[in-house]
Amino acid sequence: MKKLFDDEGRVFGKINLIDLIAVLLLLGIALRALLPVVYNRPGPVHDAVLLLEVSKVLPEMAGEIRLKQEVREQTSGAMLGVLSRKDLNPHEVEIADAEGGLTLAISSRYRDLRLTVTGRARVGKEGALEFDHFPVRAGQTLTINTATACFEALVLTTEWTD
Repeated sequence: MKKLFDDEGRVFGKINLIDLIAVLLLLGIALRALLPVVYNRPGPVHDAVLLLEVSKVLPEMAGEIRLKQEVREQTSGAMLGVLSRKDLNPHEVEIADAEGGLTLAISSRYRDLRLTVTGRARVGKEGALEFDHFPVRAGQTLTINTATACFEALVLTTEWTD
């Protein structure tokens, strides 16, 4: 022990033991922070398409969305892409008939809005497509914003275009 520590508590007579522990602790924290960057290198960016469905929309609200508008995820602000196609379809509702069964009917007031968003994405964790570092999966519900509207949308599909 005498050779490892000198009379002043320095390791090998060069560095203070407290300083050595502090340096090793900081080095460990830095390595821990860098591990995800080293092991989860992002893949290449490709063109991708999102097919979104907004259910039960008033036709006037659907008219506010224009092609070529940027589409963003509301919470993170992530840029998902640009609106490349918009389809307005009748909204089907279930109505109880006289026998107590349910019958499908077309709503006279609401429509369903199907949006195609084209953007740039990479493969993220667990195979999800990441648009602007925001993972998107089929079946997920997103709150999306354009310059003129905000909607809750269901992700129907995510796919590569190139």
